[in-house]
Amino acid sequence: MSGCALSTRLFVAAVALVLALSACDTFPLVLPTPTPPLPTATFTQEPSPTATRVWFPPTDTPQPAATRVLPTPTQEERPLNGTVLATDDFSDTTRWGITDSSYGSAAYGSDELTIAIREARRSIYSFYFETVPADYYLELTVNPSICTGEDQYGVVFRSQSSSDFYRFSLRCDGQIRLELIQGTAVVPLSVVESSGALLPGPLQQIRVALWLYGGEVRAYVNDVFMFSENRLRWQTGGLGVFARTGIGKALTVNFSDLEMRESSAFPPTPFPTMTPEPIATATPLRRP
Repeated sequence: MSGCALSTRLFVAAVALVLALSACDTFPLVLPTPTPPLPTATFTQEPSPTATRVWFPPTDTPQPAATRVLPTPTQEERPLNGTVLATDDFSDTTRWGITDSSYGSAAYGSDELTIAIREARRSIYSFYFETVPADYYLELTVNPSICTGEDQYGVVFRSQSSSDFYRFSLRCDGQIRLELIQGTAVVPLSVVESSGALLPGPLQQIRVALWLYGGEVRAYVNDVFMFSENRLRWQTGGLGVFARTGIGKALTVNFSDLEMRESSAFPPTPFPTMTPEPIATATPLRRP
């Protein structure tokens, strides 16, 4: 091939290339748009807590202990040094009435008189056979060994018959009463709902005292004055002890160590003396 022909061919090829590029300008080439990279998760480090200095730290605030009111012996002139009129250690089995029934009994024990009842709503009385004066100061030890709720026990004084008398009654729930009994009627004269001198329940030794003079009686439990009653209609009468069940079916009470002294006129009516005494409590301490 001659040099002239080669040149001609190269020229034609160049013209064709130019035309092809011109066609591309008419229909532009669309290239894909690059996708931006996804954001990556970042973790921000929390500042670590720093201890704050407390200049005035809280302190436990002690709570005052609860107080319990305890009885103390009444400061009063009682006829404790009066002439002894009678004593009874209950070793002589002829001085008190005894009984035995289907629901209970009153019987002598070892230097004591025991009343035991085994049915609900039953009463047993034992009366003293000896003659007693109109006025006297009496002390008697009472020990309820089985006793609950409304069960009661105590002393009968100035009795006119087996169904007419005054009754000084201690209940097993802690109540203390003075009642006039006339047949089936019960007339309350004085009531103490509760006293620290008498704890509810059994298994305690109680020293009961009655001071009679004229138409008045003063009652004491464990040397603590309970009340005074000056409306006594009967000025003389007999002496006895009793026990009565409430809704319970078991009551046992022992009576012992009786002492009777000569009475005298009363000083002014005393008031029960109560002494506060702190006791331990389980109250938790509070923080501010």
